[in-house]
Amino acid sequence: MPKENKDSAAPVYAAQACPLSAVIVAAETGFAAQFGVSPGEIHGCLPSDLLHVGTPESLRQRFTGLCEGHTLWFTEKVIGQHCRGTTFTARLTAGTATAPTGLTGLMLLLSPTTRETPPARTVLTALEARILDGVAAGASTELLAERLCLSRRGVDYHIRQMLRRFDAPNRRALAAQVGALGLLGPSHATAPGRRANDSSNWSAETTGMRETPAGWATAAQS
Repeated sequence: MPKENKDSAAPVYAAQACPLSAVIVAAETGFAAQFGVSPGEIHGCLPSDLLHVGTPESLRQRFTGLCEGHTLWFTEKVIGQHCRGTTFTARLTAGTATAPTGLTGLMLLLSPTTRETPPARTVLTALEARILDGVAAGASTELLAERLCLSRRGVDYHIRQMLRRFDAPNRRALAAQVGALGLLGPSHATAPGRRANDSSNWSAETTGMRETPAGWATAAQS
């Protein structure tokens, strides 16, 4: 794995992941702060739950290559999101690292490059809108994870972020509040003939759907 460029002015924050599953097991405070959370809140998440490059599957495939020993390291330009709703771009370098004890793990180095100005009003990304549409339809965490190419922990992470942003006490209140604010947009409104809390309809509507780079774009603008 290449060494960090100590002459670079850009800060670099580190996290460690399990070499078998790529699940994050430890993170520096600065790494977690890029998402506006504490290190404990991202433990158990996959890197692709937090960061996007192309589609979530493409980043997961890069980490699968590391876990299976097909590659030793890689560097990608990624996009992440702060809990306030702003997005940032960063350079992610990930690779295998061996401690003096002989134990091998995955090291993640995140170097932020740009960050958006906070929006004048609260907005949702397309990914968040899809999660909330599923929540409103009564979809389970397992179904949300399967349809949106996230881990179960990743689904919970994004919902916690939105609960914090909208100051909502639970998922049901969150979906109702966001719907009342009109942030889901017409594409996420209840379709004709579809009953509220009908997860089977939501499942059918999202079959084959995989989040795209546009998932980090705002789902509602005004």
